[in-house]
Amino acid sequence: MKEDDEMPVHVIVLPGGGYEVHAEHEAQPIVDWLEGLGLEASVFRYPLSTRHPAPLAALQTEIRRLRDRGADTIGVVGFSAGGHLAGLAALAPNADEQTSVQFAVLGYAITSMETETYRPSQLILLGEDASPELRRSTSLDALVTPSAPPFFLWHT
Repeated sequence: MKEDDEMPVHVIVLPGGGYEVHAEHEAQPIVDWLEGLGLEASVFRYPLSTRHPAPLAALQTEIRRLRDRGADTIGVVGFSAGGHLAGLAALAPNADEQTSVQFAVLGYAITSMETETYRPSQLILLGEDASPELRRSTSLDALVTPSAPPFFLWHT
């Protein structure tokens, strides 16, 4: 239950799907579960089959919209490619008070764009000829700093 002067917490759910589709089982069922725990939550269907930074920019616009509606604390929960995007949002060096998030939960997230592990997602998000600098700047493991918000990561 919220105190009268407490601003709501909102959790944005980012389904996986390799930046090509949105996995439905990682969307509304997760929102329903979070709401069952008493949290405000919503699915954000980020742009697919498009290059970086379009998905991140769209998510930052959504974060700003939620802040304008009164959300004080915003967290992201993402799976696979959605986990990668959640991590990018949490670690974005250009995030300000309006576009930053206070926590991130990543489920079996893509963490590196420098290895071949996630090649199909890399091709969609970064293109065939992505520079080493672009690959590094979109690798979560390379973006972590002491000022990063709390993360919870899990893999299966």
